[in-house]
Amino acid sequence: RLGSTMAWVFTQRGSRWLRRLTNVYGALPQDVTAAREYSASLQWALEQSVWKALEGVPVGPVDGIVLTGGVAKNARLVTHLWQRFQRPVHVPPLPGDAGVPVGLLYGAYCLPHQPVQFTAPGLSDEDHLEALATRHGAQRVERASPEVVAHALLGGAVVAVVRGRQEVGWYYGLGHRSVLALPVNASAKGKIARASGRPWFAMPTVSIALETADHAFVEEGLVSPHMSY
Repeated sequence: RLGSTMAWVFTQRGSRWLRRLTNVYGALPQDVTAAREYSASLQWALEQSVWKALEGVPVGPVDGIVLTGGVAKNARLVTHLWQRFQRPVHVPPLPGDAGVPVGLLYGAYCLPHQPVQFTAPGLSDEDHLEALATRHGAQRVERASPEVVAHALLGGAVVAVVRGRQEVGWYYGLGHRSVLALPVNASAKGKIARASGRPWFAMPTVSIALETADHAFVEEGLVSPHMSY
């Protein structure tokens, strides 16, 4: 208990249902409908597994819920937890396995408070950019400007943006590590999946402007700093 807030910590690792489902996707037709149906099946199985694990867990007079582990990266699941328990849900900045050593270091050395959004290492494969660009048929643009990027997007290109150091935690670069594409570009999803090594059925994770959030979310309380719900 931290002050008046009780933290629930739940991790889900090595799930048999996940292994079984991921072993069959190679035989499915690789089209949009199949991708959506398969992703929805994975989502349903994940949520059912979590609900079963939470059976019998006393809710009690808690003020909030903390979800960690790789399962905490599933925004739909976290949203359903918030709706089910009617309690604020918080996901740590680095909920996966990589966050364990970072947390241990912070606990051991008690570093002074400092902004950490962009204190991760620089581009790890900078020395291999030319080879990667050649492999994926990419073109490097010197002195890129918003106008140059917009022109490339209108031409159907998928644009990678790299600026400075990477963000700590989560895997969205907040503009420092971003992939840009027009949502009306039918081939963008496949290009992004191939470049990032994601399976064909994976739905792309998108960022939207706050001004348009009310068109994508139906719940109140859209302010969500650092993955808080």
